[in-house]
Amino acid sequence: MQECDSLWSQPVDYPLRSAHFEQVIQFMVWLGIDDTDGPERGCTTDLIDRLIADLSIHDPDVYISDVRLVRCWPMAPQRTRGNGAVACKVDTTLTIDEISAWVIEWFQGQEPWPDESSPACILSENQLHPTLYWNAVRQYVDAGEVLTTLETLGANIWAPRSKRGLVGASAAIAWPGTSDWSWELIAYRKEGGAYRDIDTEVLEKFDPDPDWNGTRQKGRFLCVPNTPCPILFGLRSREREALGDLGSQLQNIWGRPGLRSWRIFRSNQGTDDHLYGVTSGVVIDCEIIRGGHVRLVVDTGEEHVVWMAFREGGEVVQLARNLSTGDSIKGVGLVTQNGDLHLESLRTLKTHSTNQRCECGGSLTSMGTGQGRRCRRCRRRYPLVEIEEEKGEWSEWSRPPSDRRRHLSRRGEPPSLNLSL
Repeated sequence: MQECDSLWSQPVDYPLRSAHFEQVIQFMVWLGIDDTDGPERGCTTDLIDRLIADLSIHDPDVYISDVRLVRCWPMAPQRTRGNGAVACKVDTTLTIDEISAWVIEWFQGQEPWPDESSPACILSENQLHPTLYWNAVRQYVDAGEVLTTLETLGANIWAPRSKRGLVGASAAIAWPGTSDWSWELIAYRKEGGAYRDIDTEVLEKFDPDPDWNGTRQKGRFLCVPNTPCPILFGLRSREREALGDLGSQLQNIWGRPGLRSWRIFRSNQGTDDHLYGVTSGVVIDCEIIRGGHVRLVVDTGEEHVVWMAFREGGEVVQLARNLSTGDSIKGVGLVTQNGDLHLESLRTLKTHSTNQRCECGGSLTSMGTGQGRRCRRCRRRYPLVEIEEEKGEWSEWSRPPSDRRRHLSRRGEPPSLNLSL
């Protein structure tokens, strides 16, 4: 950690190991943390930043690497604000029992915890299996099942309240992070709620990705929170080097003596890891419901599925409102616990096929899953194979505005999904 009131160089997250370090090192342990904050105070990234600083004092030879911020399933019940967990790899001179005892004592010193939180910490000598990550980022996970898995593996666990925080803490350790990742520099303010007196012109100048971080938008910057949390701002980038120049400018961006520290996290933000893939289908029913949202019933060829486009989705909901029965569409989104698809991207087939309407001029309606369509007027039947989609042209993918996208949503042209992992 850098103490930024007096030192303005780039933080060294991955320092080279010295010969002395190689001689004294004894153990490697993964540390995962989640669910330590509440709506009015706290931040899990701030917690690990302070823990690393104190651990470096307790064990001067400690080597911290791969500090990570991992977002989990956005629809998890009782989730925290961004549903993010943190983890890091610790090479230390301490034994696993010694570092576990120190970490637990340190956590106990952070009490009282917010009422809504369920803090959890995991220490594991091995990185956990990727299944724990993929389950936690794509669906609901039972905390009891995670606890059983961790106990079987012999991991050291601290979870004084419910075991809910174990889901995110284990996912942060288990994240493979081998094919796609991003980086985020997070700056923290000192205790006492120092004002976020940020020079927005300087922040925009050194922002490595203004579209993602929202520094070119009018009004409040997306990268500057408006909650009571300890974060001053967070800037994201695909390239870690792009955040390097920012370190020397922090003093200019933060014009008051309230900056405490800053740290760069490797993250699954912007990876689309929460998505299963692209789903294709034919619109059976389209209904604009209360609030301006759109409810679609789609025949995927295997089943009828409800697709939801929400008012905040911008281009997505606009396209959904203009759909008609029989339109061929493709969608990408979150699968809910009841199987509905909450759309994050949508496109439609613009076709001149005569089979989109019957020869008599009547409209076609679905006869059921995988059974083709039937004319509403003359009742003639059309098998699905006769729908000449190849003569059409797919529209561009519609996307929500940048300030309405999820932390996990990848920018650019979908699908950009890690489906092979």
